[in-house]
Amino acid sequence: MYLQRSGQQTQYSDLLAIQTGESQRLSTLIEWLPSQLHHTTTVAQMAEKACLSERQLTRLFKSHLGSSPSQYVRKLRLERARDLLSQSQASLTNVATKVGFNNYDSFRRAFSQYFGVSPSVFVQHQGREEHA
Repeated sequence: MYLQRSGQQTQYSDLLAIQTGESQRLSTLIEWLPSQLHHTTTVAQMAEKACLSERQLTRLFKSHLGSSPSQYVRKLRLERARDLLSQSQASLTNVATKVGFNNYDSFRRAFSQYFGVSPSVFVQHQGREEHA
């Protein structure tokens, strides 16, 4: 269950999106993944957790969530990073590490690609909103 998010963050639950037939097989994995973001999690580990083959897991993810398992984990990491940057004064490097990126540069590139702004610009923008 997701807690209510602050500000302009969307109220969306992937668990609700997959509550049909065969997709139920992903629910345990979808619940487990957010607690694993700081670890390297392979598709093989995810498949084992869901009691599926890697191929079946990938097929279900694409069918029900519109992405590969790896893309989904990256999305979770980046959205968690956005939440951490919005809510705390943690350094950008610490946030990158907390959400499972091996170095700041790969985090910065992924964040910029996903959100359209660098993490530092995002943090600066958050500061202006709070003081406006």
